[in-house]
Amino acid sequence: MIYLDYSANTPVDPRVLEVYCRTEQNFIGNPNSTHCAGQAARQEMNRVTGLIAAQLGVLPEEIIYTSGATEANNLALKGMARAARHVGRHIISTPLEHSSVGATLTALQQQGYEIDLLNIGRDGRIDLEQLEELLRKIRPYELEPGSADAAFDKSIDAVIGGLRQGGIGGMKKGFKKAIASMLSVKYDRSKPRPTVLIVGEYLLNFHPGANHDMELYLENNGLEIIEARMTDVIRKTYFYQRSQQREYKVHRPLPTKLNNSISDAFFKLAHDATDKIAKAHPLYTPPCRMPELVQASDPIIHHTFDAGEGVLIPAEILHHAKRGCRAFVILQPFGCLPNHVVGRGISKRLKELYPDAQILPLDFDPDVSFANIENRLQMLIMNARKPRTS
Repeated sequence: MIYLDYSANTPVDPRVLEVYCRTEQNFIGNPNSTHCAGQAARQEMNRVTGLIAAQLGVLPEEIIYTSGATEANNLALKGMARAARHVGRHIISTPLEHSSVGATLTALQQQGYEIDLLNIGRDGRIDLEQLEELLRKIRPYELEPGSADAAFDKSIDAVIGGLRQGGIGGMKKGFKKAIASMLSVKYDRSKPRPTVLIVGEYLLNFHPGANHDMELYLENNGLEIIEARMTDVIRKTYFYQRSQQREYKVHRPLPTKLNNSISDAFFKLAHDATDKIAKAHPLYTPPCRMPELVQASDPIIHHTFDAGEGVLIPAEILHHAKRGCRAFVILQPFGCLPNHVVGRGISKRLKELYPDAQILPLDFDPDVSFANIENRLQMLIMNARKPRTS
C-alpha cells in the first residue's frame, strides 16, 4: 500500500514510539498531583518542555500542550481573533481547511466576525510578477508623474477583488482588468535608460524596508530596474530536487518526489496562465523560465546546486548580460555563507565572461547605514550612465 494521507495522520517514527512507551511506563503519575509519582512526572515534563523550547527558540512557559489539532486550532484562532479584535474582525480562509478550523470560524462569525472563504480552482493561483515587471518598465518613462503607481494599485485591487468574488476564475478576469489598467498609462520610451539587475537573498531583494528602498533609489538616479522573480525563488527547491532525482538518481521518499513533481508542475501551470494574459501589453515579454534559465549557469555553478539562492544569481546575471544589461547588484545577508558563495564568489568568473560588466555585491548586516550603501551605489550609477563604447 502507498499511503498518501499524511496531512490527516502520519505514521509514528519508531524512535518516537520507543521514547513514548518508555516514558509511559516509567512516569505513571499525573503531573498535577502532589504525590511522589506525580512530582516525578512533573519534573520529566518540565525537562522535555525545556528541550522543546530550546529547539524552537522560545521560553518554556510559552509552550502550550493541547489534546490534539482540533483543540490547538480552536485555541490559536479564537485566541488571535479576540486578541486582535481592536484591529479588525475580518478573517479570510479557504474551504480546504480542517473541519475544526471551519467550525471555529463559524463560531466566530456568530460572534460578529466577518468570514470570507476563497474559492480554490484546479489550476492554482495567479502571481503578480507580470504587473511588477510592467510597472518597472513604465514608471521611469511615464508622462504623468504617479500614473504608473496609481494604475498598479488599481491592478492589484482588481486581482484581489476578482479572487474574493469568483475564486481562481474571478482572479483571471481581475488579472485581465489589471493588464488593461497598465495599458492606460501613457509613457515615452524613446530614450531608454541603462538597466540594472537586482538579485540576491530574497528578503533583501523584495522588501523595501530590508534594502533601504533600493529599487526606488536606483530608479530616481536614472536607471531602469530589472528584478529577479519571486516565484522562481520559491520554485527552485522543487526544481533542484527533481533535477537531482532525474540526473543523479538521488534517493528521496515517494511522498517527497510526488510533492516536488506536483509543485513544479503547479508553478508551470500558473506561469503559463498569467503569461498568456500579460502578453496583451506591448512591453511584456514572457520571461525565461526556470528549466531554461538555470542551464546557462552550468559553466559556473551546475543547475542542480542547492544552497542559498542556488544558481539563480549567476543564471539571472548571465541571462540579462546576454541581453545587454551591464550593471548588477547582489544583495547578501552579512552572515549567510551560501549566498556569499553563489553571489560574491562567482563575480570573478562572470567578469571574465563579460569584462565590461559592473557587479556590486552588497553586504547587509543589521546596523548597516544607507550612507555606506549609497557611496557604493553612486559609483555603479555613474559608470552605468556613461555612454557605451562599441
